[in-house]
Amino acid sequence: MKKKIVAVFLLTILSVSMILTGCSKPVMTAKGEDMKAGYYSFYVHWQRDYYKELLKGYNYDITAVIDNYYTETETVRESIINTAKSQYLTFVVVSEKFEELGLSLTEQQQADIEKQYAEEWVETYGESGMKKILKTLGLKQEEFLNLLSVEYKSDAILEYYYGENGVTPITEQDKKDYYNENYYRFKYILFTTVDENDKALPADEIANKRNLAETICNDAKNGASFEDLVAKHSEDYVKITDDMSAEDKASAEESNEDSVTVGLICDNDGIFNQTLYTYYDICVNQSIIKQLDSMSIGDVSVVEIDNSIWVVKKYDVNEDASYFEDRKDSIYQKMYGDDFNNKYTLWLAELDYTFNKEVIEELDPKNFTDLFSEVYNLQEEN
Repeated sequence: MKKKIVAVFLLTILSVSMILTGCSKPVMTAKGEDMKAGYYSFYVHWQRDYYKELLKGYNYDITAVIDNYYTETETVRESIINTAKSQYLTFVVVSEKFEELGLSLTEQQQADIEKQYAEEWVETYGESGMKKILKTLGLKQEEFLNLLSVEYKSDAILEYYYGENGVTPITEQDKKDYYNENYYRFKYILFTTVDENDKALPADEIANKRNLAETICNDAKNGASFEDLVAKHSEDYVKITDDMSAEDKASAEESNEDSVTVGLICDNDGIFNQTLYTYYDICVNQSIIKQLDSMSIGDVSVVEIDNSIWVVKKYDVNEDASYFEDRKDSIYQKMYGDDFNNKYTLWLAELDYTFNKEVIEELDPKNFTDLFSEVYNLQEEN
C-alpha cells in the first residue's frame, strides 16, 4: 500500500465506548505558549476516518492493518499522525500570521463560514451529532468555526503578498504571460507497446504500430482531419459498446468529445491534472514535451517513448479563452509557490514548537475508533 502524502490546509466523531479524546493538556508548546489539544484532535480524528474509508476501498480493515506499512517509511498509524501534525501546524501558522499581518475576515466571509457549518456539518451529522463531535474533540462551536476559517485566512495571506496590490504582486498579465510561455495544447493518437503487465509486446506487433503511426502522421500532414484520425485509431479513444452502463457510456462520450475538441493542455512539467500528478505521478512524458516545444502550431509528429507511440498535433493554447481561465488558479500557485514555501518554512521554524509526546500518544489513532463516520451512521439510522 503506497501513496504519496500531501499536506493540505483543511480537511472524525465518536470515541471508543464514549471515552472522550478531548484533552485538557496542551498538545504543543510554540513560542513558549501552550496550545490546546482540541484543534489537533480534529485533524487526527478526521485523518483516521479518511484513511479508514480509503483502505476500505481496497478491502482492508483499518484496525487490522493500522501498524502495517502504508508507504515505504511509514505505517498507516504513523501516516495518520504525521499528516494530522502537518495539517495542525498549518492551522497554527496560518492563524498566527493572519493576526500578525492585521488581516480580518469580511462579514460575508464570516457568514459563508457559518453557512458552511450549517450546510456541510450540521446537515450531515445533525445537531446532536455535532454536539457529540465537539464534546469528543474538546472544542466549542466557535472554535470549530475557526477551523473552517483557515482556507479564507490562507487566501487572505496570499492576497496580502501576491495579490494585485500585494507586496510582490502577481498580475493578470503575469499569469497570462506565464501561461503562454509554459503551456502546451495538443491532440494525440496513442498506441501502447506493452501489455497489461508492462511487458513489451512482440517486436512485429510494435513494428506494425510504428508503421501505422508514421502513415497517420503523413496523412495528417497531407490534410486529413486529425480529429477523425483520433476517433478511428487512438487506443485512448473509448469504444462505446451496448453492454456499457449509462454512467460509463456518458463518461466515455465526454472523454471522447474532449479528446477531439480540446485535446490535452499541460505545462512544461507535463502536468495536465494536479490530482493525478499529486497522487499517482501521472503526467505527460518529457520526450513529448520536448517535441512539442520544437513544433509550431499545426505541426504533426511521431514520438516514441518506453511504453507507447504517440502521434501528436500541436494546437493554439488560446483558441478558447476558457483554456486560460480554467488554469489561472494553478498558474497562480506555481508562480507564488517557491517564494511562499520559503516563507512558510521560515514561519514554521519561528514557532519553535515542541509536541507533547504524552498527548500525541493519548490521541493515537490506535486508541480510538471512528468518529465522524460513526456519528454519520447514527444520524442515518435515526
